[in-house]
Amino acid sequence: MSTPTSQKTFLDVPPDSLMEFLKSQSQSVFRAKQIYDWFFRKGRQFRRDVGSSRVVTDRAGGRYLLHPLRIRRQEESRQDGTIRYFFEAHDHETVSTVTFRMPDRLSLCLPAQVGCRPTAANSAPRGFVPFKRQLSAAEILDQIPAD
Repeated sequence: MSTPTSQKTFLDVPPDSLMEFLKSQSQSVFRAKQIYDWFFRKGRQFRRDVGSSRVVTDRAGGRYLLHPLRIRRQEESRQDGTIRYFFEAHDHETVSTVTFRMPDRLSLCLPAQVGCRPTAANSAPRGFVPFKRQLSAAEILDQIPAD
């Protein structure tokens, strides 16, 4: 599914843009701070739990895309529990992330681009995906598991 061209990804939009949008909806600066707070701490979706009117949250949901990536599939290693997620970006490119869960920590391997630039070390390895583009900040952050 492609990203509608009228929507911008929430994390790729400067905070001033959100402020302008909220002012156009007769909302305060305080409301913008609430929206950023619930996005980062409470579930990453537009909801009415911050006291906004339904009209404002519906308009925000129509204007800003919160999740630029969709999980296409995930694979879990039977040996060590490593999980590999395959995401689909708005342009149908695949982004692969690896999660290593250990008893005392979580490690992530988050790519910052689609594909790889050829170097002497990876000039033609098996499964090589040629470089396509850089990921946006929102695409990189959206790879981090919520749980």
